[in-house]
Amino acid sequence: DHRARHLVPRAARGPAGDLAEIDNTNVAVGGTVSSQWLPGTSHFQNRLAPELPDADVVVMSIGGNDITASIDADALQDPEGALKTVHEIVQQIAENVRAIVSGMRDINPDIDVIYCIYVDYGQAQIFPWGIVSNVVGAEEITNVLRTARESLSVQEDILIADLFGASHALEDPLDD
Repeated sequence: DHRARHLVPRAARGPAGDLAEIDNTNVAVGGTVSSQWLPGTSHFQNRLAPELPDADVVVMSIGGNDITASIDADALQDPEGALKTVHEIVQQIAENVRAIVSGMRDINPDIDVIYCIYVDYGQAQIFPWGIVSNVVGAEEITNVLRTARESLSVQEDILIADLFGASHALEDPLDD
């Protein structure tokens, strides 16, 4: 069970002290892709949906595995074709996120959704991003992630945790 009970962190406390006690449930399944969380799938029905009726906020970070699954030896042979494919995958991820959010709101219309946009892996030296950025260029990875950020908007009532934008404020590359 991935349940944890937390008090509001010290940094978020005001003069009144703790504002609330929260329950945090992690329903993630490592290695899954966004389509595995669509309404009607076993992950949505068996892991996510049962937690939604009492949830106030859902924090989502999905789509990275969709992208990395498309990066293989063939992608390194045709970097331009791979980038085109990845841009298409980003659009599919955005559609999947919208469908997942819609399904969540069918269960709990008052739920707030925060979608985490990944840091700018164009700055990374770690595998596989360092290799990919050497082949296609760091700016291309940055463009892919910028596209992901621009694919979802606050107008869709999805809050964005913009780790991508925040990573541009870092002095050192994302190498660890």
